[in-house]
Amino acid sequence: MKKLRLIFILFFTILVSSLIAQNYEEVVRPDTSIWYFAHKQLAGWFIDTLFAGEQNEEWINLYYRGEFYNRELTFAGKIKTAESKQKIWYVSPADMDSILIYDINLEKGDTFYFHYMNITGLVDTIFNDDNERKIIEFDLTTDWNSKIQFIEGVGPNISLIYTWDDPGILSPFVVCKFDNEIHQYEVDNPLYFEGCNLKLTSINSFHDDNFKIIPNPFHNYIQFKGNEINGNLYVKLYDIEGRLLINMNISEYFEINTSFLDNGFYILHLMNNDNYANFKMLKQ
Repeated sequence: MKKLRLIFILFFTILVSSLIAQNYEEVVRPDTSIWYFAHKQLAGWFIDTLFAGEQNEEWINLYYRGEFYNRELTFAGKIKTAESKQKIWYVSPADMDSILIYDINLEKGDTFYFHYMNITGLVDTIFNDDNERKIIEFDLTTDWNSKIQFIEGVGPNISLIYTWDDPGILSPFVVCKFDNEIHQYEVDNPLYFEGCNLKLTSINSFHDDNFKIIPNPFHNYIQFKGNEINGNLYVKLYDIEGRLLINMNISEYFEINTSFLDNGFYILHLMNNDNYANFKMLKQ
């Protein structure tokens, strides 16, 4: 009888442990995970790209491509994940110490220390989104008018590299995530973003009837025309991985050759004096 009781207790303990140690959706997949994240610089607001690179034992290398390093692929530190995928540690390029940056097993009322920002957040809300992802929400608000969150399968919504002490990447905020080129996540923040693109409401001159970007979808050319091009209009076109493909400036009606581009989505970035805008373009 005692033997049966011990077996029952052991079975119950294993069952409870398996329920408690939930195996969450994986945040980082080597060589396949890509994040678009917005951030601010003195020159304006940008959406740059973070890549999960090769894995070396338990650590996965991260790479950044963005405006601060002239779109060159740059080592951005490394991360490791707990076996149950509930925690992530980060080591920046300039540091040897690993820092806990993500814990999806926090409970309401728990606290979490955000290194580099030197601030402690309190877990305010826990909920699941429309895709049944678990989301931990803190009582801290980002510069993008959203609460700081830990998102299952995505990571911190202030990016995996928010502790990277780099003066060129300010107020990072995850906008989209892809795995194996499949769109896995898109932020719900209509004040600043339209899909994976920045939405800058102050740039009326790029959105009114006097300014046109045609056609979209495009084929072998993109045309710009309008009376609202005051001075030079700087044009940059990026592919889905953040590579700069076209970089030029125009001063009036102009047409750029896009015949060399493959079919797919692109991001068109425009800058005119102090105005910035991003547009999603499709080549067919």
